[in-house]
Amino acid sequence: MSDTLAEIGQRLERLKSNTFENSVSASAQTSSVEEDNSSSSPTSVDSFANSNSDREEEMAGNNDDNRALEDYAQPVIPNSPSCILLPTEARNYDLKSSHFHMLPSFYGLPNEDPLAHIKEFYNVVSGLPLQGVTEANLRMRVFPYTLKDRAKGWLMTLAPGSLTTWDALAKKFLEKFFSTQKTATLRGQIFNFKQDDGEPFNECWERFKGLLLQCPHHGLPLYLQMQIFYDGLTQTCQSTVDNAAGGALKKTCSGVI
Repeated sequence: MSDTLAEIGQRLERLKSNTFENSVSASAQTSSVEEDNSSSSPTSVDSFANSNSDREEEMAGNNDDNRALEDYAQPVIPNSPSCILLPTEARNYDLKSSHFHMLPSFYGLPNEDPLAHIKEFYNVVSGLPLQGVTEANLRMRVFPYTLKDRAKGWLMTLAPGSLTTWDALAKKFLEKFFSTQKTATLRGQIFNFKQDDGEPFNECWERFKGLLLQCPHHGLPLYLQMQIFYDGLTQTCQSTVDNAAGGALKKTCSGVI
């Protein structure tokens, strides 16, 4: 620890020494310029200007040495603090207060459905006047206002100017809040679907369709969807389905289901 403190002390001494030397050098240069100016003829104005310019450049180069240590702890705001880079026409879009009240909100909570949020967002944006912008650019302009709390904090962590299209923004959003683990969980719920005790057939069917909608990228063909649903029914409901199909459902062509 003593070695570390000694090293820090040496660096501080060098910093002070550099600052002092820069100050002395600047004073000496100023005196030299004043002497040259007093002894020069009126035609030496250009020479003085060049000398003064050189001194300013040298002083500018030494500005970093004159900064206090606490100055290095201050953040530097980037030119484009937002991760979304909008075209001019989208930046100039006039958002009304009534528009904000129409927008859905997404907080980034585990029980929220990011796909449902985007669908609702699409419905709202499709009803807004375009005012000379494309719908994709309008989505980029408006979407950040739908994010709250944790979701908004996530957006602020993305690199400035890194998102230039709506597709890129939507993809980034789903990568964060619709993880591969979430997909695996939903697929598991679909494959292991079972009718609850006492659950009416209609409610059971709606619940199964809801799972499919939550995971539209499930990749299951229609015949397999029907197979999973049928196998998950109680024997009583299976018999009801068989009767409605005019025989065993498994023997029915998937094209007529």
